[in-house]
Amino acid sequence: MLSYSTWVRPSVRARYKLHIGLRHTKSPLPGSPFDLVVVPGPASAVTTMVPRGIPKRGYVGSKKDDGGFEMSLRSYDFMGNRCVEGGAKLKCMAVGTAGAVSADTVDNGNGTYTCSWHSEKAGKHKVQVLIGDEQVSCA
Repeated sequence: MLSYSTWVRPSVRARYKLHIGLRHTKSPLPGSPFDLVVVPGPASAVTTMVPRGIPKRGYVGSKKDDGGFEMSLRSYDFMGNRCVEGGAKLKCMAVGTAGAVSADTVDNGNGTYTCSWHSEKAGKHKVQVLIGDEQVSCA
C-alpha cells in the first residue's frame, strides 16, 4: 500500500472543492472532491485598522449621553479575512491621561467592536486600540 502526503493552505475565507487524483492511474482519489471550508482566524492587530474618514474628536462629557467619542471597528484575521464572530481581546484605552478619560469596549459578537471614550476635561488626549498587546494602526 502506498501513501502520499499533500499540503493545502487556502487563506481566503470561502468554501472550496479539493480535487485529488492519482497521476499514475489518472483517476480521482476515492471520495474526491473533498469539501473544504476556510473560516476566519482570530482578530489580528496587523490587519485590523481604525477606519479612515471618521472625525477623531468628541465633546466633553462623562457619560455616553453627555458627549465623548465613539467609533465602530471591524476586525480582520491575519490573512485579511473579515472576522464574523466576536471574542477578540480588543481593548480601547486612553494613554497618559491620569484618569481624565474613561474608555469602554463593547464586543458586538459579529466581528465588530464599539469603542468609546469620555472625559470631563477638554483637551487633546491620546487614545489607542489594542488587540492583545499589539496596537491597531490607523488606515
